[in-house]
Amino acid sequence: MLGFTGLLNYAVDPAKIYSKSLIDPSVYAERLLASKYGLWAPPDTFSERAIKKALAQHAKKFDGVVIGSSHVLSLGIKNKPEFLSRSCRSLLNLAVSGAGLEDHLTLAYLSLQNSVPKYTIFSVDPWTLAFGKDIRWSEYSQDCQAAKKEILESKETRASSVQAVLPEKISNLFNLGYTWRSLKSLFGKERHIDVIFSPAPALDYTVGGDFPVYLSDGSYVYSAKTRAELQKTPIPKGGISYKTDTPCNTPEGVAAYRTLLEWVKKRGTEPLLMMTPYHPKVWQDPSSRDVLAMLATEKVLLKLAAELQIVVIGSFNPSIKNFRENDFFDHMHIKPEAFPKLNVRQTKN
Repeated sequence: MLGFTGLLNYAVDPAKIYSKSLIDPSVYAERLLASKYGLWAPPDTFSERAIKKALAQHAKKFDGVVIGSSHVLSLGIKNKPEFLSRSCRSLLNLAVSGAGLEDHLTLAYLSLQNSVPKYTIFSVDPWTLAFGKDIRWSEYSQDCQAAKKEILESKETRASSVQAVLPEKISNLFNLGYTWRSLKSLFGKERHIDVIFSPAPALDYTVGGDFPVYLSDGSYVYSAKTRAELQKTPIPKGGISYKTDTPCNTPEGVAAYRTLLEWVKKRGTEPLLMMTPYHPKVWQDPSSRDVLAMLATEKVLLKLAAELQIVVIGSFNPSIKNFRENDFFDHMHIKPEAFPKLNVRQTKN
């Protein structure tokens, strides 16, 4: 049974952890940027990190670059917060699901190699300030190694980088959640490779279409089916712990993030820090792992922002700007139409 499970996950590989994308990411990125209403993006047909890496090469065409996790996948030019509406005419969304510190380093490095956007917006999650929270960054491990070498002046070799993530990649082959995702991808009706590269029609991002869509700014529109499914997901008091069951805000992670922000400033672009709130029901249990991690991370971020004179947008706490239950998909994702409610918490002196 274990052998079958491992083989299934390795062969189907919905997140493309062990295999390459079925399409050329550079071609998809170019067609996406040239599209009017975006391109269809059927689930588990290509690697989002490969697409976002390809999009990062075009960062010079935009005023701002967004780096973060699925919490900000839907943030784009049409639903940006007020501060960005006043000062940023165009955005490139480079957010990827489950983004960790390694993703922040890599995507900042890739997007700032040949460009100096006005802003680099870092959407920080409760787990961001610690290494090793996700293995999906290993897809661009060589780029991550280059980023660490330049930004952190790390002497880590490619061999040690691969060795560090290998146990996690092996463990993931027998992960129950990944197995379920592989089965859905294998037998589900949503895996339609034939619609990739097909232009999407004009969609209401508050409703969605038959499939998910990437818009020309890299932001993501959930399918109507996914929106409906998420709305039915029960939210227990305290939420569902995600990436907060192991230490967050490690000294090594906090130091690396400070260095990243300082490096971004030296490149000539202004870093902004963003936090998106968790559902009010999560905050009803002050002892939950997510709440404890959020409180600690927000404290660290506000301290970093004050010391480095960086603007902070939003909060993990929904009461800061009166976010209500209907502003959320689930326990930790706000709806695209709720992004304009995020407000500036702190500005430079």
